[in-house]
Amino acid sequence: MYDGIRSEKSNRLLIQALAAGVLLVVLYAARAVVTPLLAAFIAAFLIEPVVAAIARKTGRTAAAALTLALLAIGLAAVLMFLAPKAVREAKMAAESIELNITELNASIQRRLATLPEDVKTKVAEHLSAFSGKIIAVATQAVLKSFGILGNIADAVAKLLLFVVAFVFLMLDFPLIKPGLLKILSDIGWPPERTALMDRFLSESNDILRSFFRGQLLYAAAIGGLSAAGLVAIGLPYGLTIGLTIGLLSLVPYVGITLGLIAALGVSFYSQGTLLHLALTAAVFALVQAVDAVLLTPKLLGGSVGIHPLLAVIALLAFSQLFGFFGLMLAIPLAAILLAAFRRLLGHFAQA
Repeated sequence: MYDGIRSEKSNRLLIQALAAGVLLVVLYAARAVVTPLLAAFIAAFLIEPVVAAIARKTGRTAAAALTLALLAIGLAAVLMFLAPKAVREAKMAAESIELNITELNASIQRRLATLPEDVKTKVAEHLSAFSGKIIAVATQAVLKSFGILGNIADAVAKLLLFVVAFVFLMLDFPLIKPGLLKILSDIGWPPERTALMDRFLSESNDILRSFFRGQLLYAAAIGGLSAAGLVAIGLPYGLTIGLTIGLLSLVPYVGITLGLIAALGVSFYSQGTLLHLALTAAVFALVQAVDAVLLTPKLLGGSVGIHPLLAVIALLAFSQLFGFFGLMLAIPLAAILLAAFRRLLGHFAQA
């Protein structure tokens, strides 16, 4: 009798494991569609407290419409403030690159004029070969550019999917958890398992809310401090670099590293003095000191509680699955999977 019960449990576990494996394969195969849906869910999740607060006075539909209007106004205001500055800095960067290429070409010509004839011939041959490689690369780039229309169409389709999913999720977000629990109950899940799933969803909600609240505040602080410091020392494109650092800080371990490389490169390229390089490095050192002493302990410390090695593994794995959004969501998703694993172990231990 006991052997039959154990065999039945083993078969049930095997079926569940196979179902989980099939689900993962389907998610990976459909990741082009899953990614905008996942982004829409995260956006609706983040904005839900605002919608819920407004809905208590106006009703859910009116609250969703008002929230969408506020988001559109806020986005327009940000673009009106940042877009002109970004366009000016991009134009300055293009003009600077063109000027430096012209100066480099003139410098090469002056140096070539001082060389012996046979050396000039060899240098000209090497330059010609190098130019041929550049032309080949440019040709490939032009050929690839013909796929831009397809990429634009794909991006527009994903954006539309995101917007539609975001609107419907905003309207029905409070119904997601009860609906899922009802489905599990209707398909015959025992009440204790349904209660286990209820607790797991509540824990996942706490993990996600804690992570994103801390991460958004952290990114805003890092971006603001970096931009203020770089602008203060007169670094060209300092505002753009600083705000980009803040945006990239949504991905753990990425923003400050790429920002430092970009800022030092711009400083060396445009100013070219040890003083400006030292000032740029000092800004990042100061931002890192504030980060280590204040920002990380207050905003991120213990928010999800996973080991750094597991965090790196999660970043690599989820970036392969969902691209940039996978990088953003790797840490909380890893924490949720870890919580699920702990609950499953506890459930099997009790069983």
